[in-house]
Amino acid sequence: MSDFELLNNVEQQLQNCLTHFYDYAFLYQHPLLAHLFPDSTDALRVQHFRDHVAKTIERLQPDASAAGREKDSRAYNVLMLRYIHQYEIEDILNQLTLSRRQYFREHAKAVEILITLLLNTDAVIPANSEHNLIGEISIESEIASLNQADDQIRVDLDTLLDGVIDACKNLAAQRDVQLTRGSGSGSIYVTVDRVLLRQITLSLCSSLIVNLASGSELRFDYTSYEDWIIIRGHIQSAHPTDETLLLDVQRNESLQKMLATIGGELRWVSSPPAYEIWLPHRQYTILIVDDNPDVVALFRRYLANQPFDLIAARDGEQAFAAAQNQKPQLIILDIMLPHQDGFEILQKFKTNPQTHHIPVVVCSVLDAADLVMSLDADGFIHKPPGQQEFVNLLARWFK
Repeated sequence: MSDFELLNNVEQQLQNCLTHFYDYAFLYQHPLLAHLFPDSTDALRVQHFRDHVAKTIERLQPDASAAGREKDSRAYNVLMLRYIHQYEIEDILNQLTLSRRQYFREHAKAVEILITLLLNTDAVIPANSEHNLIGEISIESEIASLNQADDQIRVDLDTLLDGVIDACKNLAAQRDVQLTRGSGSGSIYVTVDRVLLRQITLSLCSSLIVNLASGSELRFDYTSYEDWIIIRGHIQSAHPTDETLLLDVQRNESLQKMLATIGGELRWVSSPPAYEIWLPHRQYTILIVDDNPDVVALFRRYLANQPFDLIAARDGEQAFAAAQNQKPQLIILDIMLPHQDGFEILQKFKTNPQTHHIPVVVCSVLDAADLVMSLDADGFIHKPPGQQEFVNLLARWFK
């Protein structure tokens, strides 16, 4: 097995290098660069990597015949503005007139093309790549954009199910299926992206409605069990539930992918018949204070399927409000932040009676461990940390 094959994730490694495109200390001796330029010295590898990336991105620029076709140039524009010119995401949104969701979708496709070209210099840029790629990664890119939108909140399951029932009532009436709400086991909240959980529940509900026999009843409720929260769709069918229904729901690819993203599972219970959405009950909350959505996304990947809720704030004002309202068990704090730097925010956390007890770990590209520890930080880690390094850090507070 080559050194490169030992890398945990090619896309993640490249993303890290792109994010630190002008950070010589980060790129120096990075294993990805060692693979791409094995015959170069460490010092030259950094320059070779930058030149290689810049030239590869230039290959994505449409020729003159594509003038006026905005979509054909999006991959080039997104990569050029984000990494070569180091524009902030908000500035890119304004310049290219994109929504945040569009940006993350286009970014995911552009990076995928870039990886192919970087690792295979003979690769041909796919004609009409917009259409070639969208069928393969559209659901993944949509989910990725939601995950990076920092919209995880405490969702009231009563309110969520009421909204799902209301959205599906016309479909149920058309199919002659009685759709009702059962009572939940007390008020239960789950911290997750509200839109993603709503789409999961809507997808299950609508799939069941269109597959149930006329005259059936479908009732939704929820409960909790050990480390899980369970949303149930109880089926009272006019005819015995057959394998066709089970297979059609199980084969709902977008539903399965959305569930996998949040560590959930879809389970079938035969008696009494019901489909169940099992969601991990997060036991701990971690606040990430960082204005770089790529860093937040990295931490989310590190802790996928583990008992942690990650909430994000991009500046001191958001961070302090989140710390007071969400009451996290740990804060991961960057230094280079808008409006106030991490040192000021750290001091505010440590001197306020509502937050002084929360451990704060500073995560920064700066070599500032001595200073942050003198300001009563509870730990320091260089950014970006490796997954095992990050997990080892959390083990100090979460056994």
